[in-house]
Formats: sequence, C-alpha cells, structure tokens
Amino acid sequence: MMCDPEWKIKTGVEILLFIHRPHEDLSDLLGRWRQSQVWLDKEYEWIMHPRHSHILSEGGNIVYPLFVVLDQTSERIQRGLIGAELPFVIQRSLSLAEEESIESYSSELPPA
Repeated sequence: MMCDPEWKIKTGVEILLFIHRPHEDLSDLLGRWRQSQVWLDKEYEWIMHPRHSHILSEGGNIVYPLFVVLDQTSERIQRGLIGAELPFVIQRSLSLAEEESIESYSSELPPA
C-alpha cells in the first residue's frame, strides 16, 4: 500500500488496514489502532522482500488507518467509526450469482 514497485518510488504515506474481527468491540478495534500508533511512533524500518530492496524502506512520514468492517459488523461499530471520523470500508458478502460470475470469468482467462 505504500509504494508501486513498478515506479520504484515510495510515497512516504503508509496505510494500515484494521479488519474488524468477529465479536470484537469498538474499543478493542480502536485499541489495536492506538497500539500501532505507539509502536510506529518509535524509529522503525519496513523489512521488504529482497527483489524490492532497492526501494527505500524507512518508516513513513504519515501513517493513515483504514478500517475494514464486514456485513455482519454491528451498526454500533460503524457509527463509532463515523463519530471518530475514521475511514472505513464495508466488505460485502458476494451473492451466489456474483460468485458464479467470478468463477465463470476466471475459467475463461488464458493460463498464466
């Protein structure tokens, strides 16, 4: 999320994903974000795959959270994220028709 290896640049901005766990309360979800802030406030370096080692891997200048909630995530948690003005996306479950469409499309693709 922090760079495009094809461009061989690092943006200086990092996005951390926090996926809501089943039966996790809002305070626990926000606690994971807060703990990450504490850890990342210290000097750190991202360990990158050797094929991307030419890209600078120091810590980011700016770290943003992105919360991922699921269909079954309570509305209370979504309202809490809105109230805290934290960005989130909702991962919707695929319908059976959508899953079949994806499967038929992928079977039409040439082998890699």
